[in-house]
Amino acid sequence: MNTLDIINLTINPWKLLGISEDAGDREIEMAWRNLSAAHRKNDTIRQAYQLIATKEDRAKFKLLSPHRVDDPEKILNELPPQPLYSGPGVWYKSLTALMKSK
Repeated sequence: MNTLDIINLTINPWKLLGISEDAGDREIEMAWRNLSAAHRKNDTIRQAYQLIATKEDRAKFKLLSPHRVDDPEKILNELPPQPLYSGPGVWYKSLTALMKSK
């Protein structure tokens, strides 16, 4: 879902899933599983879950929502800290192993 889709969205994912806005990852997932089991073909439930599935998704939705009530600084402070640099990834290790083998 892109930024414009979120801005133009009219659903409230928390209300649709029947949970509070303070709900954690586990509570959101359980609500989604229960509703999706009861309503197999309902794409709105899947879309609501995808909007708020993780902390990052919830912050993005809260920031872009036209019905935002929280202060943007508060929303950004709720995000978990992101590492600035995580070091060389798998591609680097496989490349060095390949170079050593030749």
